[in-house]
Amino acid sequence: MSLSVARKTPTGIPLEKDISSRLLPWLVAVMVYLVGLSIFSAVTMTKVSGQWDASLSAHMTIQLPPPELSNDSQPTNLEALLKLVDETPGVRSSRVLEEVEMDRLMEPWLGESGQSLDLALPMLIAVTLKSGADVDASGLALRIREIAPDAIVVDHKSGLEGLIDLAGWVRLISAGVIVLVAFSATLMAILITKMGLAAHAPVIELLHLMGAEDRFVAAQFQNHALTGGLMGGLIGLVFSLSTIAMVEQVTRGLDHELVPDLSLTGAHWALLFALPLASAAVTTLTVRVTVLRNLARMP
Repeated sequence: MSLSVARKTPTGIPLEKDISSRLLPWLVAVMVYLVGLSIFSAVTMTKVSGQWDASLSAHMTIQLPPPELSNDSQPTNLEALLKLVDETPGVRSSRVLEEVEMDRLMEPWLGESGQSLDLALPMLIAVTLKSGADVDASGLALRIREIAPDAIVVDHKSGLEGLIDLAGWVRLISAGVIVLVAFSATLMAILITKMGLAAHAPVIELLHLMGAEDRFVAAQFQNHALTGGLMGGLIGLVFSLSTIAMVEQVTRGLDHELVPDLSLTGAHWALLFALPLASAAVTTLTVRVTVLRNLARMP
């Protein structure tokens, strides 16, 4: 009698016909997509802040107004000014920017036609600091004004601190997004699994009557979750890589002095390609634990 019933009873649970279980791959796809973009944004902000810190914090600029706009009746002793700057502890070198360099700096705002304009531009002195040096910009400005009262000392490091802090917050927010997405996806996987258990309760009860253990039932759900998790992870990875490729393409033509090369390293690529496997493993484990706990409560 039991053999006859066993032959008429399906050996597995028809989870592929369950509407709720079809949502699982798309849930994993969205999770992988958001996590991939969060990782990329964190890597991007790390590169940007690192380049800003390395390039701008090691420089200072001294602005001298043109003679016709200066309030000082005496011409600036440029040689004495440069000597003062070069003898300052922590300063590597200083030099006056040439006219060609000034035209290049003004070109983004005035275009190539700006070179023909008769503009009263300030004289700029580029100051390069030694690696790791901490130069007192306010103290240097006081000493410079003894020679050039109208001089303005621009410390790029002080203006950079806010941007570096912003990049740090972006990295922190990206990490928070990853945690929230993983937590939300886990809750949704639990909910979908419970819906599947409720939808297939008669089949599960029949399997129990036939002697099937909870581990057999759990294996049906976890195998289905593993397949759906891998499929959804691959879908999310494809969309994530497509978005990253578009961002890299857009930023490729930008000035690399402001925006660094956003190409990912081998470690970053390995992390991204591991997302489908990691998401499938987490989803499978979540489904298995949920099924076993709920089956243990059944009479």
